[in-house]
Amino acid sequence: MIFNEVNLTIAIEDIREVERRRLLGIEDPDAPTREELAAVLEEVQLNQQRESQENHYMQESQTLVLILKRLLRD
Repeated sequence: MIFNEVNLTIAIEDIREVERRRLLGIEDPDAPTREELAAVLEEVQLNQQRESQENHYMQESQTLVLILKRLLRD
């Protein structure tokens, strides 16, 4: 599944599951909503993308430093 499909699957509340929890008396008013879970998933993905970009920039910076050191040495 692609990310958007997973996010949509999490965000959609299954009416049967809601009814089952109600009948069993296991509803938790403090539990996160499906929308909240999907929002957290999106936040995690954004953080991973940022980290990936930061790692890429760090590698580029380290490469530039090495090049500069070699140029200054020669």
